[in-house]
Amino acid sequence: MLTALMLFSTVCVAKRKSVGNTVSAVYKESVIFNEEGVATIYDVKGKGQIENLYFVGDNPNWHNPENCVLNVYCDGELCVSGKLYELSALCLDFASGDDYNSTYLETPVFTKVTTNNGINLDIKIPYYKSCKVQLIQPQAGAKDYVWAMVRASDRVNVQYGGFRLPKGAHLKAIRKPNEVVARGDLYTLYDTDRNSMVVGVVTFIDAESNNTLEGCVRAFDKRDGSITYLSSGLEDFFLSTYYFDAGAFLRYKAGITYLDLKDGKCKLAAYRIFTDNPVCFDHPVRMTVRNGDFRVDDPSASMQPVMYDPRNATFGSVTYYYEW
Repeated sequence: MLTALMLFSTVCVAKRKSVGNTVSAVYKESVIFNEEGVATIYDVKGKGQIENLYFVGDNPNWHNPENCVLNVYCDGELCVSGKLYELSALCLDFASGDDYNSTYLETPVFTKVTTNNGINLDIKIPYYKSCKVQLIQPQAGAKDYVWAMVRASDRVNVQYGGFRLPKGAHLKAIRKPNEVVARGDLYTLYDTDRNSMVVGVVTFIDAESNNTLEGCVRAFDKRDGSITYLSSGLEDFFLSTYYFDAGAFLRYKAGITYLDLKDGKCKLAAYRIFTDNPVCFDHPVRMTVRNGDFRVDDPSASMQPVMYDPRNATFGSVTYYYEW
């Protein structure tokens, strides 16, 4: 009996899988930018995944941190790119960095809970051959010093909403340039020919008419053009109603970090997080939002005549998604 127990114990230990090791790069009050304004804060070969990115600093120690760009290269491919603030749904097209000092938000993807930035990105970024993380400061030559941390694991294991992502999956989170969208036209949030999973969307809008908010979020199957509706209106997508009738809000799954509704116009910065129930597609897809929309009595019915009157609107966005 004792021999059998010892054998069973040995078998169990043999089957136990490693959870991997934590690796990190930490900078404490460090001058990390070179004369060109570039700082490489993480550069490794091999496989693993970034678990957390954290940045602290303010003027004059860190000049204009809101304009500092984060680039993450995985396996030689640019996977994450954008200003730190805009990756965290803090849009500076409509406001200055100081306007966000007292904005505190906590979501499963990004967090800001201090006055002097404390920008925290918790998204898992897998890599299989190499990874490089760079910060680019627009004020080249400034001897800024920051507090920063990159924490990673040497094992790839990305899971969301009960799904484990297959080997080869990459995260994409790249700030799209602002685009003027005419009345009734579509703005593309992301477009891929691969399988994909959306875990977060950040949108910036400067609209000449608040009727822009009638726009539904759609996903087009690129094989046949069929449509999957992802909202019954734009404010509905961000879990609000009636043109954000409760005003700006900051919540775990959705929020508005900037909102200006005056004279029938609309300016906003909004986010929606899907870590508990990601939006998944097993086919090539284009996910869009429309500038204004038609009335739809039934998602399966044909569109009814236009009943809203949007005008031109400027859209910008960051979509956090995996593709494989």
